[in-house]
Amino acid sequence: MPAGTPAHPVSAPQAPSRRYSNYVLGVLVLVYVFNFIDRQILSILAEDIRNDLGVSDAQSVTASASGRRRSSGEFTIRAPAKPA
Repeated sequence: MPAGTPAHPVSAPQAPSRRYSNYVLGVLVLVYVFNFIDRQILSILAEDIRNDLGVSDAQSVTASASGRRRSSGEFTIRAPAKPA
């Protein structure tokens, strides 16, 4: 056997089964639906939450925008300054 040849031949990876692909798709759709419902519930309850916490519209918008930036990764990473 030549050097560098594996002892057992390596076969090409197989495509996932149709059943497994459908399972993964179902899980992803379920996660998407829960995410959508969660956002809808928050928007429906926003006024009651604002009144309960005693915050103004401006304060709630600022908090909402800050949370959206954090969850979507909109923060920028600055490179360190070059030494002079």
